[in-house]
Amino acid sequence: MAARNITLSTISTNDSAIQGLDLAAYGEVDFKADSYLNGILAKLPEDGVRSYRAILKDAKEAAAKDLQRNVHRNYSEFVLISKEISSLEGDVLSLRGLLNDLATVNSGYKIGQILPSDENLKEQEDPSNESANPSKKSNLANPLSSTELQEQQRIAMENLYESIDGLKKVLPISKTRHIIRDGTETRISEINPANYKQKQQVFVHVLNDTLLVVIKKKNILNGKTKMVIEKCFRLIEMAIIDMKDSTDITNAFKIMSHPDVYMYRTETWEEKRSLLAVIKRVSDDIIGQKKKDRDAAQIAAIKIAVPEANSKPDSNAKPTQLDAAESPKREDLSPSEIKWLSELSYDLDVLIAHREFDTAVTEILKARNIFVQHPDTKIKYQYERQDVEDRVDILASFICRDLANPIASTTQIQDNIDRLILLGLGNQARAIFLESRSAIIHHRIKLVKFDGDVADYVNDLSMVVFRLIRSTCDWYNVSFKESTMASGFLKWVRNEIESFGDIVRRQVFESRKPFCVIAECLDHTLHHCEMLRDIGLDLTFVLNQLFHHDLINSIEEYRRKGKEMIIKYIDEDVFQVVECAENDLIKSGEMLAPGLDSGVSISISVLQMFDFLMDFGADMGLIMSIQLYAKIVWCLTDFFSTYLIRIMDVFDKKWTNKQYYLMISNCGYVIDQMMPQVSSQLALRFDRSIPELDEHRGRLRGVVSAMQNNFTKLKVKYIVEKVFSLQAVDYSSTASILENAKPTESAIMFLSDINDLLRDAENSPAFRKISIDIIQGVFSQMMEANSWETDRGPMRFGFCGVQQLVLDIHFFLHVAEPFVNQQANEMANKVCEKALRAYFTQNAKIRANLKTGEWYDRRVQEETRHWNFPFLTMNELAGANQF
Repeated sequence: MAARNITLSTISTNDSAIQGLDLAAYGEVDFKADSYLNGILAKLPEDGVRSYRAILKDAKEAAAKDLQRNVHRNYSEFVLISKEISSLEGDVLSLRGLLNDLATVNSGYKIGQILPSDENLKEQEDPSNESANPSKKSNLANPLSSTELQEQQRIAMENLYESIDGLKKVLPISKTRHIIRDGTETRISEINPANYKQKQQVFVHVLNDTLLVVIKKKNILNGKTKMVIEKCFRLIEMAIIDMKDSTDITNAFKIMSHPDVYMYRTETWEEKRSLLAVIKRVSDDIIGQKKKDRDAAQIAAIKIAVPEANSKPDSNAKPTQLDAAESPKREDLSPSEIKWLSELSYDLDVLIAHREFDTAVTEILKARNIFVQHPDTKIKYQYERQDVEDRVDILASFICRDLANPIASTTQIQDNIDRLILLGLGNQARAIFLESRSAIIHHRIKLVKFDGDVADYVNDLSMVVFRLIRSTCDWYNVSFKESTMASGFLKWVRNEIESFGDIVRRQVFESRKPFCVIAECLDHTLHHCEMLRDIGLDLTFVLNQLFHHDLINSIEEYRRKGKEMIIKYIDEDVFQVVECAENDLIKSGEMLAPGLDSGVSISISVLQMFDFLMDFGADMGLIMSIQLYAKIVWCLTDFFSTYLIRIMDVFDKKWTNKQYYLMISNCGYVIDQMMPQVSSQLALRFDRSIPELDEHRGRLRGVVSAMQNNFTKLKVKYIVEKVFSLQAVDYSSTASILENAKPTESAIMFLSDINDLLRDAENSPAFRKISIDIIQGVFSQMMEANSWETDRGPMRFGFCGVQQLVLDIHFFLHVAEPFVNQQANEMANKVCEKALRAYFTQNAKIRANLKTGEWYDRRVQEETRHWNFPFLTMNELAGANQF
């Protein structure tokens, strides 16, 4: 109010345009606008009202400007005070720890000053004095379990000290210290408070008196990682602050230990809630234990301070809390209580018959209270006790019957649950309530109509189930407020979701619905499941786990059918070049967005493979998630492997050069075009690279290389056996060679076959290399020993024959020069040299001179210039597509 008066006075003095306003009246706490304006405006004409409105508007603007000036003026002070408050929080935490320690020291000091001797301590330590040492009695009741627990805690602490480097330096070993929560499996990120960026990964261990923050460090020398202590907080000297989720950061919390503040973040909200709950529980236990120790010390001091020889206490003095606790109870019931208990069973029968359940519950609680106050009468009035408990069973049966009524209202359900809880039958009430809700859910499920559309049916089914689960949760939270009851409800929710999942599985997955229907059904299910988030239940992960195995099986069935289709495509393919239709060129989808390349020669099986991958990508795109990554990638690799392996199986059959070329071209297109497109599209969908497809692509290149090698061997074998070899031409002629000698028909056929191969393969780079390998293979085969043997012995060469062989080889090497590598050229020369040596060995008596190299060169040039080839020359082929 003071701030408001200052502002109003400032406005009234600084702005002359609003001097006529009574700003003090507007600043009053009980200001009533209607009565105030009626009193002023009633006396003013219309012009005066307008003038007064203008004055009010000017006053409003002046007040806004003055408020803005005050904000700017006091901003620096506000920041300074905020920093002081933050520092003060740490100081208060430190002060709290010091006060607790001081109180403990004072209590111990008082006891030490008051105790005259050690007799009281001996009396407390006496094993026969059970009342003085109840904890020892409880420990003796089960010494084995306590010993085993202590041994397990000791072993766990030893393992913790061994696994964390530097822990012994900051936290000495103590026998009373043990692990409350092991944080090895929970990853927590340390956050920079300035920019909310992650600094490092940490692991948080909660002990019974300490909080440990551990990090992983890698040894540079051996490359091994080890756990190293990063921070160590005493729970009594620290405070933990839960941070609300924002757009910048979620699942975060602060740890304050004066004068430092640290920020951490968990992966999920459940992990943060669990960690904070454990820390709070341990901290509360420590504080509670210290409070109990102080209270016990004070009580002990009071007992010891009272002299034994004192007379009876003053009757007018008020009894202390200790005296009230030790006051004796009555040994027997009063006559009125005995009479009331004897008639109670009949009264309860009447109340139950008249369905006055609340009165009956009140009477039963009253009777139980009487029995509790007189424990020594348990045997004496055992029949009355049994009568009351028998009526409890009868009353509970009636209440449970009403609770299970499916048409009961919310108020009736709440009342019946409260009655059972008062009777000590909370677990039974929970079981009956949840069973009745399950029956209602199953009944409502049966009422959902199925009109043939599975997606609509699943949508209606999801809406019914999750709405009933939500309403059940609301009723459950109101009726069962104890935290121990929460686990039973969560178990019931999971069972109901699993039952719902069984219905969806039968309708969707077992009936082999297409993936578009599966995706739509899953979307409806997850959409309706989101309504549970409003009440703190996020069960989407349960649904994902529930349907994960079914999705895997559906994808596996898709893969099996896809392999059969791919094999069918190849078996029906005649390997003829097909023209890509216009719709194929512009066709796009999830897996092959760019479409097909119109400049590539492929057969129909590639187009069919393309369409199949398009359909597979569209279907997988509907359900694609990171959990299905491995299965989807494995299916794709299997599809590509199936296509290439099947091509390799049919490659061994007899085909034309054009068909062989299309097989190899198909495989090359699948590897070099389809697989990179699939990999890039998957990388976009999963936001990560796909190394599995890239590695598989490298392995499949070996299949194409094997096909090319097989084709090369087949052509070499055919040429050597049918076209051009030492046995194919008679080189044993002893006549003189003509001056205008020409190459043999076999050499021309050899050139023609190579030319036809390149023409059928459209002079592709792959088949140009194959042609080079074929030529090299032919000459390598001619150098084999079996090529120089005939049925009658070693091959004989005559005067004309050996020169004709040299002319054929020179002519072939000159015409096919662009396709003859160094190895083939060396092999051809060796063939000529070996034939000449055989000639000289076989015809030692012939003295005629052989033709010189100039003659061979001249004949080759003339024949090349004058010969009319029925095909393109090798030079023209080489010039058409240099590589």
